Amino acid sequence: MTKTNHARIATAAMHVTAALLLAASVWSCSDMQETADKRVQLSEQADASAVVSSPQPAAIQTGETQISQSQPAPDPTAPQPQTDPALEPETQPMLPSGQFVGVSVGQRLVTSPDGVTWTDLVPFDQAVLDQGDLTAFRDVCVGGNHEVLAVGGGAGTVNGATVIAAFGQHSTDSGRTWKSIASKNPVSNFFSACAFGPSGKFLVQRGSTVGFLLQDNLYSMAIKTVGDYVFDGCGPNHGMLVYGEKGLVTVSECGFRAYSADGIVWTDQIGDAGGPLIAGAYGNGVFVVGGRTPDNAGMRLVRSSDGKTWTDEFTLAKGGSASQIIFADGKFYALVGKLLYSSKDGAQWEPTTLPYYFTTIAYGNGMFVAYSNGGGAVPASFYKSADTKTWVATQSSADTRGVSRLVWSP
Repeated sequence: MTKTNHARIATAAMHVTAALLLAASVWSCSDMQETADKRVQLSEQADASAVVSSPQPAAIQTGETQISQSQPAPDPTAPQPQTDPALEPETQPMLPSGQFVGVSVGQRLVTSPDGVTWTDLVPFDQAVLDQGDLTAFRDVCVGGNHEVLAVGGGAGTVNGATVIAAFGQHSTDSGRTWKSIASKNPVSNFFSACAFGPSGKFLVQRGSTVGFLLQDNLYSMAIKTVGDYVFDGCGPNHGMLVYGEKGLVTVSECGFRAYSADGIVWTDQIGDAGGPLIAGAYGNGVFVVGGRTPDNAGMRLVRSSDGKTWTDEFTLAKGGSASQIIFADGKFYALVGKLLYSSKDGAQWEPTTLPYYFTTIAYGNGMFVAYSNGGGAVPASFYKSADTKTWVATQSSADTRGVSRLVWSP
């Protein structure tokens, strides 16, 4: 065999080998594809079988779209997730809204959230009411955290014997609910005045004694006597306690005043017998107290920037007494018969004529409210005003006990 034939045979063998290799490769790829296709088919059949054998979740209709939801039933034995209290939002208690509160020596206790609708409460049972002045309210004062304290008392007859009682009513929700405070021991005088003063405690005045009501034993009527003074030549019944950032002032029915920075240590009597002082207020850095002139014919107002040195600022020869002084909306207001005097500093006063004789006035929630006993064809009624010039009757009252003191408890 020639070299040429050997070469031709080798070339043919190479072509045959290449063809075989190519055929094997094509068969391998086809087999792999077929295997993959079979696997996909088996997977789809398994999925279809699972769908048929398992329950279908409910569909939630939302507009035109259906959203399928499927949630496993909760396991009651599974441990519950714990939350960190420090990360929980703080829940604030619902605070009561403000109210007007009124009292009278006729054992009356009234409240109103808006100065329009008034509710008469029943603070005593009939047996107590039958005791007369023993349960006469003398004053009402407002403290912090929606506290209100109404105090009073007087002389009465119990089991045929004449007794003197001091009592009070205390509220922690701006006058919506009350708890009685009754004196358990014989007393020499009733509570004539109260104030929310130093250290965030209520002070009460009884005769010539001023004392704190102990906050940790409020309802036992325990009195810690911290100031004991006697105004020479005066009776025991003083008119008013006035508290401000500069201290505490009490006034007497003879025109004298006493001052204390803390309700514990008191100065000697201040002033002279210039006439009874029965009302007062603090505001804009000054004390203002008022009452009647020495002849009881007119009105007088006195002023002090420190509670120690006083100046007679205003005297009205006739026209009655300053029965109440309040500080409201940046001004002092002095109620004198059918006149209401106003002043920013307690020195310069301007009168406004009232439609009726008001027994008391208060300010709160952007309005003034007042009470009149009426007279003639005019019934007793509550009134309200936005500017002290125009007054509107809000609720008439057939109750003859009247209202002698109104306050606003925020």
